[in-house]
Amino acid sequence: MDDSFEEKFERLKVELAATYTLLARLLSRLPIPIGIPPLEEEWDPEEAIEVLARTRTSLLGPQPIEDWPRGLIDEAVLMWLTAYEVGNTMVIGAPDPWKYDAVSRVLMRVISLADAAARELGFELDSE
Repeated sequence: MDDSFEEKFERLKVELAATYTLLARLLSRLPIPIGIPPLEEEWDPEEAIEVLARTRTSLLGPQPIEDWPRGLIDEAVLMWLTAYEVGNTMVIGAPDPWKYDAVSRVLMRVISLADAAARELGFELDSE
């Protein structure tokens, strides 16, 4: 990887972490709070992915919220999982510039979805 790509990749890791933290705040504020593993030294991405996948398949369903914010949250989680997986292919495969662009744009979508869901549920994510 050339230097500019390495710099972009480092920024991408920061963006992934920031959007993960945003999702964690959103999920923790639901009527039935959903906890995901915090980003720490011993953070296990496989465990986090498993919890996020389970959030989509079984934990969002029982939430006493309207379908619209539930759908926004579901899509935000799906988009983050997609961004993480595409980002991983940059490490183990070819570091194609389009992958960086795709992940960065998907993460912007995650932020928009999470903010919209929070507003629908009556709170702001950036006020914490």
